[in-house]
Amino acid sequence: MANEQFRNKYKRFLETVLNGVKWIARAAILALLLVAALNAVFPEFLSALGRLLGFEGRPSLAAVFGVAVLSLILERVLVIEDEMKRRDVQTFRKKQDAYDALPEFAGARVSRVDLIQFSGYSALAFLGKAAKVWPKAKIRMLLYHPGSASKFDSDVPTSDVDHITRIRTVLGELKLMKKDQGNDLDIQARFYRTDPSVSAVILDDKAVNLSWYRVYPDSDNSEIFHLRGHNSAAITAKGEAAFELISFAREQFDALWAKGENPLKPD
Repeated sequence: MANEQFRNKYKRFLETVLNGVKWIARAAILALLLVAALNAVFPEFLSALGRLLGFEGRPSLAAVFGVAVLSLILERVLVIEDEMKRRDVQTFRKKQDAYDALPEFAGARVSRVDLIQFSGYSALAFLGKAAKVWPKAKIRMLLYHPGSASKFDSDVPTSDVDHITRIRTVLGELKLMKKDQGNDLDIQARFYRTDPSVSAVILDDKAVNLSWYRVYPDSDNSEIFHLRGHNSAAITAKGEAAFELISFAREQFDALWAKGENPLKPD
C-alpha cells in the first residue's frame, strides 16, 4: 500500500513537472517570435538585446528561429504524449487505478453516475470524489444483497474476508454522505441477488469503466464458492469508442436496478 501511494505521488509529481515544461516551452516560443517581430521593425533590436544579456556580438535571426523551432518541437512532443495518455480507451492493472483516473477522464460535466458493485468497498473513495467533482449528479449504486453474500468465501475467517460487514459499511457511508450534504446530494442504492459478474461505473452515456468478478467453486469442496475481482484489471472508455461497452453495461445495470431492493429507506 505504501509503495502504491509513493508511485501515485511520484506520477502526479512528474505530470506536474512535464506540464510546467510544456508551458515554459510555449512561453519561450511566444517570446522568441516577439523578438523576431521587434527586430523586423527595429533592425538594431537584436544587437541591443545581445548587449543587455551580455552576449558578444549580434545574435543572428537564424539562431532565434532555431531556438523557437526547438521549443516548438519540445512542446509538440509533450502535447502528443499527453494526448496519447488521454486516449479514448484505457486499460488499468487495477480497478482502483481506473477509479482514480475517472473524474479527469470523463470531464467536469456529468449528470448521472451508475455503479454495479459487489460490496462497493473499493469504490468508496471514488464516490466521495464524485460527490465533490459532480455535486449535482444523480448517483445510483447497486450492491449485492448481504443476505446472499454469506455464501461466498464461507471457509475464510470473517477477520480476513467479511463481505457482509463491507456491504453494510458502504451503506453506512452512503447515509453519512446524504446526511452531510443534505438534499444537495442525490444518491440511491439497491440490492441485487443475481450472482456477481460485471463491475461497472457508467457516467451518463459518454464514459464507462468495466471490470469483472470471478466466482468459482473450491477445489476441495464444491459447496464453497470463492469470489475474486474486487480490484482486478479494468477497461475505461469514452466517446464513440465506448458505445458498445456503455450499451452492454447499461443493459446490465437497468435490468438489476429494475428488480433491486431499496436499503436506504428512511428509518
